[in-house]
Amino acid sequence: MNRTPFQKIPTDRSFSRLMIRGVCSFAFLAITDMIQMQKDLDTIISPYTPKRANFMFFGRRTAKLLNEELARRGISYQLSTFLFRPAKAITALNLLAEDYNQKGC
Repeated sequence: MNRTPFQKIPTDRSFSRLMIRGVCSFAFLAITDMIQMQKDLDTIISPYTPKRANFMFFGRRTAKLLNEELARRGISYQLSTFLFRPAKAITALNLLAEDYNQKGC
């Protein structure tokens, strides 16, 4: 399901909610949430780069894509690609989603 530029991307994600949903549903809901996060990231970056996020949202390639998009949009938030922290990646995605919802592409 591709989003049109008029649809808002959620900005209220949290790592703790992802983990609680994963534990309560034997990881099923956590996996579906990560897939949706990957789709949202692809929606945000697709006009500017042909790259896509990994199936599993948490990884070095995803951190690099998030850093590139944060820099392109002028958001002062940086992720480490060496020591990747999922909670920081979710925060970065929330920041990108806020910017996307306000300014569009």
